[in-house]
Amino acid sequence: MRQKLYFPIVFKLIILITAMLITVTLGVSYKSAEQFEKISTDREESTNLDVADSISAEVDNLVQSYTDKINFYSIESMKENNFNEDSTNLSLFNDPEFYGLIIKHSGQDKGHANLATIINKKSVRDDQVGQLEEMISRISQDLISKDILTFEGKIQIYNMSYLGKFPVVAIGIPFIKNTVGQITSIAWGFVKVDRLQRSFTSKLDRKNYLLDKNGRVIAHPDELLVLKSDDLSEMSIVQDAISSNIRVKQKYYDGAGGKTLGAFAKTATDLIVVSELPMSIVYAPSLIVKKSSYYILGLAISISFFLIFLFSQSLTLPIEKLLLLTKEISEGNFDIEARKTIKGHDEVGLLAEAFDQMTVGLKERDKVRNLFNKFHGTTVAEELLKTEASLGGTRKNVTIFFSDIRGFTDMSEKSSSEEIVTMLNEYFEIMVHIINRNGGVVDKFIGDAIMAVWGVPNENVNDASNAVNASLEMRIALEDLNEKRISRGQVPIKIGMGLHSGEVISGQIGSNERMEFTIIGDTVNVASRIEGSTKSFGVDLLISNEVVEKIGHQFIITNAGKVKVQGKKDHLELFKVLGVIENGAERYIETLYSTYEAEEDKKSKAVS
Repeated sequence: MRQKLYFPIVFKLIILITAMLITVTLGVSYKSAEQFEKISTDREESTNLDVADSISAEVDNLVQSYTDKINFYSIESMKENNFNEDSTNLSLFNDPEFYGLIIKHSGQDKGHANLATIINKKSVRDDQVGQLEEMISRISQDLISKDILTFEGKIQIYNMSYLGKFPVVAIGIPFIKNTVGQITSIAWGFVKVDRLQRSFTSKLDRKNYLLDKNGRVIAHPDELLVLKSDDLSEMSIVQDAISSNIRVKQKYYDGAGGKTLGAFAKTATDLIVVSELPMSIVYAPSLIVKKSSYYILGLAISISFFLIFLFSQSLTLPIEKLLLLTKEISEGNFDIEARKTIKGHDEVGLLAEAFDQMTVGLKERDKVRNLFNKFHGTTVAEELLKTEASLGGTRKNVTIFFSDIRGFTDMSEKSSSEEIVTMLNEYFEIMVHIINRNGGVVDKFIGDAIMAVWGVPNENVNDASNAVNASLEMRIALEDLNEKRISRGQVPIKIGMGLHSGEVISGQIGSNERMEFTIIGDTVNVASRIEGSTKSFGVDLLISNEVVEKIGHQFIITNAGKVKVQGKKDHLELFKVLGVIENGAERYIETLYSTYEAEEDKKSKAVS
């Protein structure tokens, strides 16, 4: 047989990469440079906004900490010997960030009276105390015109450095309210600029600074502007910030270094954070790229795209075919052969052969799954497929269901085998569907009897309620089935159903050659006896006290009585289920077949 030639993908990739490397060595095209410029600009725009917004958040946090301290120091000072500033107990004196504090009170007459002026002499050298006292006195006078806004409830922040030799920020806060909610006292704290200034030191080519609501400098990389509290309100970006209701915004404008990208972000206290970046910095990388490759990369890119197109056809088309076949498999169609549609003699061809082998395996697995589902139920089958089948079991708290057709023996004697099988299949089809729909698992069929369980393979707090709901649905479904049987001239069916909750062993029993998934335990036997007891009481459904305890007040329950069952020393107390309780209202669920004439059961006997 002639040996097939294979052209590995690796060879194709080597050819492709070699061609691309030769092309790329010629440089990057003018178009690429433009794209690079756009990407750089978009990135810097986003970064600029983020920087301004981030710093504004830092400022907000710092101002909040200062206002909290001013409030605390003010309260503390009012407790210290009627504002005795010579007290050594005030925390303010141990805070090196604070130069001092003024508390003002709004009197009955015009003007505001100072309740206290506290100067932190420890914040400066001994030889500077006089200068500090003079500065705070000047600041106090200068703040008189600004008190009114603070008394109106607004936090005020100003750079007062120009009034002294120390860089200082004055922060005014509302302090005390009277019984009708009016602000009667305010406090001005005088804070060093140092911590604010740290967020606004020079960072590479980006310049960030902080202004008050009027455009005066509070923090700036140029400390001279801070000491002078320079007015920058004439700048385009600052004018926009002052007049705009938008909290965060950016724009392009002509700055000191040419075209500039600027962004501002307002803080909660109306301070303005500005971030500036010269566009010459943004454009610099793209200009370098543009100058180095303006003439040659148009052709290089064209060649690269052409080569990629040629080689990609041999790769992408077969892969696309495999993708379509994969979708067919996901929809349940396993009768496909990838090798018939993919003719390539490379790794893709080998992949198609492996794909067909996988399809065969999936088809067989689907058959096994379907068989498992029919013999064990979907949930049990899924659990068995997840783990290796082995003998053994685990303890489970479950609810067991047994049902039996009344008079089935007589019915079998009077009907042919084919009629009995047809009747059972029709009956089982309806009842098993109801059990599955309510979360139960059919364990086995015992002649005309059904054994089902709630709680395997996985337990649920509503297992008992789901089992009772399923039983009531069977009651209704039996009535519908009997109407069809009567219309066909057939005898109606009556059934008995029993429910019991308790502990069982769930798992595989048998041998390594033949296993069966089932449940065993006394709970199973008791559930079977309860089903048999329905004959003694002449009802179609009885439940045990253990089930009643689990279902709460969801159903209409009445006591049926006690029964003595074979193999049990104590009597079982059993209950009838007459209907459900929905939104506080009782709904009885009874049919012509819910009750019938009581008769004696061999394995159980009603007791008074």
